[in-house]
Amino acid sequence: KSFAEIAESINYLYVINDSKQLVGVLSYRDLILGEPEDKVQDLMFTRVISAGVLQDQEEVARLIQRYDFLAIPIVEENHVLVGIVTVDDIIDVVIKEADEDYEKFAA
Repeated sequence: KSFAEIAESINYLYVINDSKQLVGVLSYRDLILGEPEDKVQDLMFTRVISAGVLQDQEEVARLIQRYDFLAIPIVEENHVLVGIVTVDDIIDVVIKEADEDYEKFAA
């Protein structure tokens, strides 16, 4: 229940190892429909598209658009998961960038 607010906007679970490195992604659907004896490592996809902490916001937005994601995991250089960026976050960035561009042209 403590994750209810987060979970309502996320359709995937990001799987990490003991070093907190991103190692897979698993949909809630696959988790729920899996058999009780199934292991996460057998249900998850290991080819995960992620963005780096130093990546430009517009690049992250393009990744989300290209792959039609609702969220994308954000990793440090050593692939340690540090968070996610959601479509809502990207919309805020796009609006801010558009406002800045408008101000430049209006000046």
